[in-house]
Amino acid sequence: MENVSTFEQEKRSTHLTDRRDFLTWLLGGSLLVSTLAVAWSIIKFIAPPKSAPSSPAEAQLVASVDELPKGAGKEVIFGNKSVWVIQDKRGNYKALSAICTHLGCIAGWQQDKQIFFCPCHAGVFDDNGRVISGPPPRPLPEYNLQIKDGKIYITGLKEGERLYGT
Repeated sequence: MENVSTFEQEKRSTHLTDRRDFLTWLLGGSLLVSTLAVAWSIIKFIAPPKSAPSSPAEAQLVASVDELPKGAGKEVIFGNKSVWVIQDKRGNYKALSAICTHLGCIAGWQQDKQIFFCPCHAGVFDDNGRVISGPPPRPLPEYNLQIKDGKIYITGLKEGERLYGT
């Protein structure tokens, strides 16, 4: 009988060791996976992926010159970004990013006041995109325009300009 008891004790001991080893591996694996997930999140936050270009390679038709009287504006999507095309009171056409340089909210053209207004934190820009008041740190980025055969085209972001978040 002692042999049976010894055998069963060894079996129980081995069984407990196997279970203990399994739980140790399971806990260690869970900790490793959790640590990798947190590290991956931190890395992606520090180095976000490159976004697709916001300017297509080709010029985009906005409107005909007749559609934009002096002082009027038209909001369009160029690439994947919102852009305002305006004709100021002096008759100059401008294309400015609608994305506020403060926190990336969308600024709207107020034709009666001839300003761009960002409702998030009361950022105000003049008809050239320069900051008049509020927290925006820099002017609205400007796009190149081309007028050809009475039609207005956006051809891309002006050299040296950068959009919010880039």
